[in-house]
Amino acid sequence: MASKARPFRLKPPEPLEGQVQRQIGDFLDWCPDVHYWWRANVGFGRLERPDGTLTAQPIRFNFVGCPDILGWLRGGTMLLVEVKKPSVKKGRKEQEAIIAHARGSGCVALIARDFSDVKRAIDEHYGRVSR
Repeated sequence: MASKARPFRLKPPEPLEGQVQRQIGDFLDWCPDVHYWWRANVGFGRLERPDGTLTAQPIRFNFVGCPDILGWLRGGTMLLVEVKKPSVKKGRKEQEAIIAHARGSGCVALIARDFSDVKRAIDEHYGRVSR
């Protein structure tokens, strides 16, 4: 018995999270409101001894929920950016909690799917209308 043919659906290509991070990084390099920023790696690893062997004890890099990008704006305000690809609507609960806590402390903190999300947040922080 022949199976019923499914309709062909072509989805537009979506950027990967790493591509979105590079786009945001390029914007932060250019933006005069950003004093300094860095990519915060999160995960586990082992240290290498001088003889080339690895230590048995794994080491955690950063904390659970740490945003992908951290930085400082001119004037001393901290910037926290959790990067997601456009189709992802929410972060994990730990990420959402960190963003909410940072916002409550006066930081510019957001989940960004594009560099324009970061631009809008920085413009709002400085009281400018984002275009």
